Amino acid sequence: MAPRRRPRAAAAGGLAAAVLPAAVLAEVKRKVVEHGLNAYNQSKEFGGQGFTILQQVLCQEELGKATSGLWGTVWRPAHPLRSG
Repeated sequence: MAPRRRPRAAAAGGLAAAVLPAAVLAEVKRKVVEHGLNAYNQSKEFGGQGFTILQQVLCQEELGKATSGLWGTVWRPAHPLRSG
């Protein structure tokens, strides 16, 4: 049996972006922000939620229970550069 290939969009925007209609994805993203889950890996100083490492792990555990790649819609940006 051949391995299942991921859609190209999945590589660019996550599996949820590849399979959800744009309106549904927009609603999920709105709720992510509404519930304070956006950028939870960033300090408040940089516009994030300021979660501790433990809070981030617990959040990832819970998000990992979501199906269809919906956990990927929760934006966790790379850490910003702190010097010029």
